[in-house]
Amino acid sequence: MTRRLIRDESGVALGLAIIMIVLIGVMGAGLLVFVRNDLEAVVEVNQGEKAFNIADAGAQAAKQQLLVDKVAAHYDVDNTSSTSYYGSSCNKDSDNPGESIARNPAAENWSPEEGGVTKNFADGQFNVTIRWLSPITSADSRCIAPQTGTLPSGVDYYKVISTGTYGNAQRRVEAIYSTYNLDVPRAYFTPGNIFISGTAKIQNVSLFSLSDITFNNGAEITGTDLSYGDWNDPPSDKFNTTARATTAAGLGAVGQITGSSSLGTRDFDVDSSPIRFIKKENPETDPQTASQITFPFDYKSQLDTESMCEEARRQGNYTANGTSGNASLSTWPANSSYNTVVCYEFTNTGSNHTLTWNVDGNTNLAAPYDGCKGPIQEGTLVIKGGAFTTKSNTALFRGVVVVRGPAGAEVSDLGSTSDTGNTCLDGFINASGTIKIAGTVRPSSSTETSARPGFYGIRQWSWRELYQ
Repeated sequence: MTRRLIRDESGVALGLAIIMIVLIGVMGAGLLVFVRNDLEAVVEVNQGEKAFNIADAGAQAAKQQLLVDKVAAHYDVDNTSSTSYYGSSCNKDSDNPGESIARNPAAENWSPEEGGVTKNFADGQFNVTIRWLSPITSADSRCIAPQTGTLPSGVDYYKVISTGTYGNAQRRVEAIYSTYNLDVPRAYFTPGNIFISGTAKIQNVSLFSLSDITFNNGAEITGTDLSYGDWNDPPSDKFNTTARATTAAGLGAVGQITGSSSLGTRDFDVDSSPIRFIKKENPETDPQTASQITFPFDYKSQLDTESMCEEARRQGNYTANGTSGNASLSTWPANSSYNTVVCYEFTNTGSNHTLTWNVDGNTNLAAPYDGCKGPIQEGTLVIKGGAFTTKSNTALFRGVVVVRGPAGAEVSDLGSTSDTGNTCLDGFINASGTIKIAGTVRPSSSTETSARPGFYGIRQWSWRELYQ
């Protein structure tokens, strides 16, 4: 009988276990590679999305910058060393190399030549540049405006490039913004009443009210309306299609003007004849007959006081007064210009407040500013939560005063209450309450407003993500 040999299979299970472990390990490693790649892809997508949002935030920061400073020269090439790259037609003021960085010392330099502005944001950062775009048709394609030729008043175009960085991801967006004129009054204006004392002498500026104007005997209004002339609005005729027969300074009231003998020739109210003063509710569509006259501006357009006070903060010219009663403004920023902004805010709303212009000077000015002192101070003064008053023998302020007070707040007693008072203000006032004029109001020129913070708006012309 043949014996069959029995094979020894001891240890086979161990070998199979090892093989299975190796196979599982290889498969697991492969799965880990896929998971890691997917995780890295998700992280990269998330970082890219955050970088994109940061880039968009940078573009919004540039928009805010343009709201407080639209001076083209601050974002213009304007450097003879750069003309070979951008083309001389992109230089707005190429006769003055380097003017593009001649700005408020506290301001940041958003110019591409200087690398723009970099700021930390949301655990990342953005770098933003702003370039003024030339409307000249022969300008280089890299810096030509979307609209060329003669642009409407107050319109400029700016290209913004914002690069957002988050972790290892970068995204870039391009936005083009355009500015536009808010068409706010360049004259004395209030929705309330205007009282003109018999001692007042008004020269070269018109006064407008949504209510009544009281013009007491003895008061004088002379000279030419330096801002609006005959109150017509050529070439668009958007606001006032009817011209006056004169360019003299005058009065316009939706209510009644009492005490003036010039109604129908220089001054107009609800009862004036043959031409009646009306409100034009919609400047674009409302009909206006030849027997009607209205404001030469958009009376409903509001000054952007928030942007004004934000710019004042940036310039270091913001004051918050939490006490009650009266206050005196005795200092003004050195080396001021038309884009200097001072904001004085009374934060205690439980009582009435008045801010008095009391800035002193060291030289006596000659006519027509006799009774005032130099050096002449310039800019925009914003008063919030209170009234405003001036007096004679102070420094001359050349600019705009904006008063936004609580109900009943007044711009009172402009000039001295005496017969010989002189208002040391070369400009105009935009108020939310009653205006009282007792002294001499005498602007010497039409106050420039197109580039003042708060007098213009910003629109987005285009926006796109850049992939290179």
